[in-house]
Amino acid sequence: MTTDPPSKRGRSEAVTHDANEVIELVFDVGMESEEQAYNPDMCHQLFGEEELIQGHPEPAITLKLSAAFHALLEVDSGGKKEPGATDVVGPFKEAFSDALFTDEEAFQRAAAQEGSLDVAALGTPVSIPGDWAPGCAGGELSLQLLASSIASATPQLKALHARLQPLLLFYIDAASMIDQEDDSWDLILALAETPGGQRVAGFATLYSFFGWPDSKRMRLSQVFVIPAFQKRGVGRALLAAATVHAQAAGALDMTCEDPTEDLQRLRDRLDVQRARHAPWLLEAARRVSGLAPGATTALEGKGEVGEGQAAFHTTIPADITKRARQELCLCKQQAQRVWEVLLYEFLLDAKGQDGADRAMQQAIRQKLSTAISAAETGSKGKVTQETESGFVLQKRRRRDAGLGVGGRPETPSVPVEEGSAEAKAAAVEQAVEARLDAIASVAQRRGSTLA
Repeated sequence: MTTDPPSKRGRSEAVTHDANEVIELVFDVGMESEEQAYNPDMCHQLFGEEELIQGHPEPAITLKLSAAFHALLEVDSGGKKEPGATDVVGPFKEAFSDALFTDEEAFQRAAAQEGSLDVAALGTPVSIPGDWAPGCAGGELSLQLLASSIASATPQLKALHARLQPLLLFYIDAASMIDQEDDSWDLILALAETPGGQRVAGFATLYSFFGWPDSKRMRLSQVFVIPAFQKRGVGRALLAAATVHAQAAGALDMTCEDPTEDLQRLRDRLDVQRARHAPWLLEAARRVSGLAPGATTALEGKGEVGEGQAAFHTTIPADITKRARQELCLCKQQAQRVWEVLLYEFLLDAKGQDGADRAMQQAIRQKLSTAISAAETGSKGKVTQETESGFVLQKRRRRDAGLGVGGRPETPSVPVEEGSAEAKAAAVEQAVEARLDAIASVAQRRGSTLA
């Protein structure tokens, strides 16, 4: 921050503050013991790429949100604003529209009229199987999960969703607002029971699109958990409810476009836990990993996987992919991720961590190196990225996201433009370790119960 008085600064200089440090969002979460004020993770869609506020000596910007997410903006510049100072109010008005107040009395009147949430008007209850994931129903929170088509939602739900959407700008990179009249969108809402009454703890949106030949698929588009409710199982519950909803809607599978690392990890844990309750899938993974007596092994050679031995092949068989889609609503890429974790779990029991790690590292390294070798032509400025169709070339992304979707996933991503062999090898090894870390963070030893 520049601290010299205006008279000592050049004409092009101005006192400058990081917008994320001077903005506070204050939530009414119905729990006095909980911290309610939070700095945003990002605000570049309001204040530009550099996320700076200029010309305000000591700014304090507070966005107070009522239980139903009406918003009161309070701006204190901390002294006389300089000529050309950043317009603070304008970007908030554009984002929040009619839900934004700058007059406290008007805000209090709107908040007083909210009343308690009418659950019956907010969607159809979604029930999550109890064995899907520990804490999936909200952990220590009492959660209610509701699903609704946004286009045909009640006026109360549409208004609530419209007030919730601008919050994504502070927590999800490249977030965009949903067209509420597009009947392809569904909303999953998580309500938490608190001492102050029911509060919205988070929400997710799903987009329906064509699934060949005559069906539909669903894409998880946005997942957002109110900061005070994070790390309490709400995100996991939203993912589980989205999966239940997609299956009930007859979707072929559920994809998730460009998830953040946190979201992908949650999704992997949920889907692996679901897979552990599918005996046919466990038996297939066990057979392929070479653990079943008399089965054809995917490990070439004998004994522990060691240096110089052939690679361990982890590509999921096509028939398993098809059944995982039909019965578990897993898209091809997610089925592959789940498959890798199951293989690793069986390898842990058979060969211990060192042997399992070496087997998986060789498989990932071979798969990635092959993709890079095939993709080097015309690859300047791009990376290889694993998708539903295998490894493809994609442009590098500007930044990671803080929550939800819109960030960079954990799948291997390696620069393939011209460079030294040493640099390429180092990048491959970094991607291999990142993928193995992602697998290991989800896996658990199976023990003798599945022997």
